[in-house]
Amino acid sequence: MKKVHFIILLFLILGVNLTCTKDEITEPEKSEITNDLPDSIDDIENNQTNNGSRDGVGDLIFYRTSLTTDNYLLLNNTQTRFRIHKIYNKTKVKEIKFVSTGKPDVRIGSTLMSHYKIEVLYLDNSIESFTAYSKKSLSTFVFKPTGDNLLATTNPAKFISYETTGTSSINPNSIYYNPWRDESYSLFRWTIRKENSIVAIKEIEPLNKNSKQFMVIHID
Repeated sequence: MKKVHFIILLFLILGVNLTCTKDEITEPEKSEITNDLPDSIDDIENNQTNNGSRDGVGDLIFYRTSLTTDNYLLLNNTQTRFRIHKIYNKTKVKEIKFVSTGKPDVRIGSTLMSHYKIEVLYLDNSIESFTAYSKKSLSTFVFKPTGDNLLATTNPAKFISYETTGTSSINPNSIYYNPWRDESYSLFRWTIRKENSIVAIKEIEPLNKNSKQFMVIHID
C-alpha cells in the first residue's frame, strides 16, 4: 500500500512541475505578441490610412504613370475653390527627381502615398519644382517617364491644365444628355491652359460614360 501511495504522490509532483513549466513558456510568448500590437487600431486609421482630409493634410497629388497632378486635397481642405488637373507632356520631360519630406504617409483611395519634393527636369534643361503626394516608393529616386502620353506627341506644350470652380455651363440652356445614365444636366465650365496661357473656356463632356462631369484620367 505504501508503494501505491508513493507512486500516486510521484505523479502529482510531476503534474505540478509540468504545469509550472508550461506557464513559464506560454506567458512570455503571449506578452511578446501583445507588446508588438499598436495601442489602438484607430491610431492607424486616423493618422496613416486616410484620404488626406484629416490632420490638416493638403497638397497636390502627383500620378507618375499618367504624369498628371490633381489638387483634390487642397480643394477638400478648402484651401482653394478651384479644381485643377495638370497633364505633363512626356515627350518634353527628361526625368523627375523625388526626395521624401518625411511627412506622414496618407492613403488616397487604395494607394499609399508619401510626401515628396519633386523636380521636373525638361529636355530644354528648365526645371519645375513643387511638393506633392505620390505613390509610396524609395525615399530618394529619379523617375524617367515612359508609356502612353495623355497628350499627342505633336503637342508643343510642356504641360496643359484644366481648371474649374464647379459652376454650371456658360449657356444654362445648353443641357447635356447622357444616354448611358438616361439623365440630362448642365456641364461644368472649364478653363483650359497651355502652360500659362488660356486657350479656351468651354464645357467638356465626361470621358467616362458613368460620370456626370469631365475628369482627367489619373493613373498611379
